[in-house]
Amino acid sequence: MSTRQNSSLPHECGVPNLAGTPHLCGSKAPQKKSVVGPPKVSTKPQANNRSFFRGAFTLIELLVVIAIIAILASLLLPVLSRAKARAWRIQCTSQLRQLGFGFNLFTSDHNDKYPPAAYRTGDYQYQLSWDDYIHRNIGGTDSDADLMLGETGALSGPGFVPRILRCPGDRIEISIGYLVPGSRRTYAMNFAGSTQSKSAPLPAAKYGVGVYIENNDGSLPDWEPQGYKATAVQDPAGTLLLVELPNGRNVAGNDWPSFCAGPTYGGANNFSGLTADCYQIGSSTWNYGTAAYGLHANRFNYLFHDNHVQTLKITDTVGMGTTNAPRGMWTMVAGANKFRDVVGRVTPCAPFGKLSADRGAHGVTRPTRALHDVTKLICRGTSRTRLKYRLPSSVAVAPSAS
Repeated sequence: MSTRQNSSLPHECGVPNLAGTPHLCGSKAPQKKSVVGPPKVSTKPQANNRSFFRGAFTLIELLVVIAIIAILASLLLPVLSRAKARAWRIQCTSQLRQLGFGFNLFTSDHNDKYPPAAYRTGDYQYQLSWDDYIHRNIGGTDSDADLMLGETGALSGPGFVPRILRCPGDRIEISIGYLVPGSRRTYAMNFAGSTQSKSAPLPAAKYGVGVYIENNDGSLPDWEPQGYKATAVQDPAGTLLLVELPNGRNVAGNDWPSFCAGPTYGGANNFSGLTADCYQIGSSTWNYGTAAYGLHANRFNYLFHDNHVQTLKITDTVGMGTTNAPRGMWTMVAGANKFRDVVGRVTPCAPFGKLSADRGAHGVTRPTRALHDVTKLICRGTSRTRLKYRLPSSVAVAPSAS
């Protein structure tokens, strides 16, 4: 038997092989070393490489989203703007009612008399305006010495000016240089006229109760001035007490303008010697109030003597007058001087049921029951600003004799 061992067979430990090298076993056996190199990067395109960019927008998609947002914003912004304007109008209405309560408290404490629109004894000091007179009645805490200086808060600071004196939608700044530290006031009394001294008789009780007292002697203003009695107002529900006068010269505590003489400034006004800032909408030169007329959708808020508030167009307030020379709600008298009938002639408030049915009374031939009812509505003051004067088709309108 051959003693050569098959090299393919396993060798025993320590037994030399054909080369004479002994075989090592166990831990003594040499191990193959693994060589660690840089990772192999495949240059072949992978099918899922785009999965990383799958959540991003393309430029076209981004532009479409921006366009949609812009369209939605253009639709929503006017709605939000109208909602804000409505909120301002409601707050303004509430403030006017609070001021009306202040007037009521003042009249109850002062022998049923209204305060004047202003009492002045000089140009730059010693002035009291209507908001100074009712200052304590509307929660004000400023001192009398400060109130008399012609600008509320001149000494104490603007924080002493009651906030209800300014409509939240009135963002017009003060346009009088020496009054810039003060605070704006939106509202003004319906003008009655002026007197030249504290003892002079009041103007005839025809328009408003806001009298302007000029007692230019440099003395301290009177805290108990003369004023109109509440009974002088014949039509409390149809007579304006406070109106909106939003311009930069209407400053809390200042005498001019503390009153308003009508909707528009121009020729043939009810009063002479007044400036454009004494009207709700001044001339085109000064442009007072033109922009502010849009505060409440081309309307103003008005406080009446019975303490109700209405939001009206200026043309709804003038009755048989004009916006330059208003009648209607700007007058304290009742009846014939306030409103017109269906044919534009003055409608007298005769006893109901006894109105004449001839042509001379109404300027129409054979008036019907409908016309009679319209006249009753006008005289009673029902829905004055909303009533649409329409004649039935069976009524023929004749030319006016006057």
